[in-house]
Amino acid sequence: MLFVMISPLLPAQCVADAREAGAMPDDSRLAGKWSGMVDQPGGEISSYTIVMTLESSGGGTVDYPDLKCGGTLTRIRSEGEYFFYRERIAYGKEACIDGGTVRLRLQGGKLELYWFESATIARALLNAEKQAVKSEARPADCISCTAAYDQENSACAMNISDLKARAKCRDDAVNALRKCLSGCRN
Repeated sequence: MLFVMISPLLPAQCVADAREAGAMPDDSRLAGKWSGMVDQPGGEISSYTIVMTLESSGGGTVDYPDLKCGGTLTRIRSEGEYFFYRERIAYGKEACIDGGTVRLRLQGGKLELYWFESATIARALLNAEKQAVKSEARPADCISCTAAYDQENSACAMNISDLKARAKCRDDAVNALRKCLSGCRN
């Protein structure tokens, strides 16, 4: 199981400046929806599902359905055939580490993933699920998605005393967040 740890996020302006300077190419080969099984040696849960959606603009979303957590990805740099992203967990923070670095590389039509934060590592070989996602059609920024989730989740806890109804309310809030994150701009 991943444990929560906070690390600093590269400011958005620095990322934009690096793209303009040509340090981070727009690599449309990564764009699309990818999924597979993550192997995390030494973790409480050593194998779990990942679903990742990447945009050619350098943003994306990540979901760990088995862990009930997920969030956003922001490309921070590239080195040769490797692309590095900062992962920010937006929901299920009690189950996942926030602020990990994701290293991606295309390999034979699959996407090789290496995730790391401090002494924790995870690996996966992801398969493409569908065509590229167009970032121009994104309706909201990802921070708005997270803020809406926080409000809905708080309302569930404060306004519903029945445990089953509260759990359903929280599940609905998570599903709304996933839907929002799948259509947001970083």
